[in-house]
Amino acid sequence: MTAWSIAIFLLALGPASFPSRSQITHQACEEGWSFIAEWTGVPLSHILTVVGVRAQAKYVVFFPFDESWDSLDMPDAWHPQTLLAYGMNGEELPTPHGAPVRLRVARQLGI
Repeated sequence: MTAWSIAIFLLALGPASFPSRSQITHQACEEGWSFIAEWTGVPLSHILTVVGVRAQAKYVVFFPFDESWDSLDMPDAWHPQTLLAYGMNGEELPTPHGAPVRLRVARQLGI
């Protein structure tokens, strides 16, 4: 894991060990494009467990580097294929695909 990804996790959670896994998934968009890629990252469900999400939580809210934000409902957040991906196709995640870390929700279009 690179230094920047460790810093992101340490700022959010404190010292901890995070499992890494890879999965090959198809990504499709409503605009008509699609591709298949291998994504490597930390299951979001593991991070939610470590931080102790309350049972009444309905959404996880994400604030990226720019001034935008997005949210994810809890069924998708807990899904085993939802990753905080830092790798793609055996390499570090490239900038055009969301580096340094991208939320990857395999069950949704274009994410």
